[in-house]
Amino acid sequence: MGANSKLFSYKGYDIPLPLVNLTGGGTNTWDMISEVHMQEYAAYCPIEPDHVVLEPGCGVGRDAISLTKVLSNKGQYIGFDIIKPSIEWCEANITSRYANFTFFYLDIQSQIHNPAGKRKTTQLQLPIKNRSVDRIVLHSVFTHMFEDDITHYLREFRRIEEHNHRVVAHPALLLLNRNLSVRRISRHTKRA
Repeated sequence: MGANSKLFSYKGYDIPLPLVNLTGGGTNTWDMISEVHMQEYAAYCPIEPDHVVLEPGCGVGRDAISLTKVLSNKGQYIGFDIIKPSIEWCEANITSRYANFTFFYLDIQSQIHNPAGKRKTTQLQLPIKNRSVDRIVLHSVFTHMFEDDITHYLREFRRIEEHNHRVVAHPALLLLNRNLSVRRISRHTKRA
């Protein structure tokens, strides 16, 4: 913890505790969760320094902070969330240090996180060019959505991702390929 008990100090960032808690995991497991995510990316969708990475439901930037050590100035990170204070914090604290890390807020209706949202997920078109993203990573996003919303996101992912690139969605770690087929990956799967 930082000098202020309402902040969580992590890798040179002082993150407001309420935003840490909204992102999930709390302070005791924050670093461990980030490390596991980085290990999963390395195993199932290696991220190269010049990749464009999209993270729906980025929260307060737990993975973005770690990815600042992976992506070069030629790479790009794009995070979005429906929790406006998280996006505002990320813009003020991460984008201010890394211009190639951008964040945007989507005013999407969610019973849990944004009940007053002005748009439905199925009305969403991500403000990202077709075939411009190398990797899409998301954690505990689909667990808060209904089937029609998930299907809509998957269609958007297909539109924006580069040919033959990957989407990793967690929990129950799923690897989604170009034609939106799903393959479950066990944590105990060995790589060939």
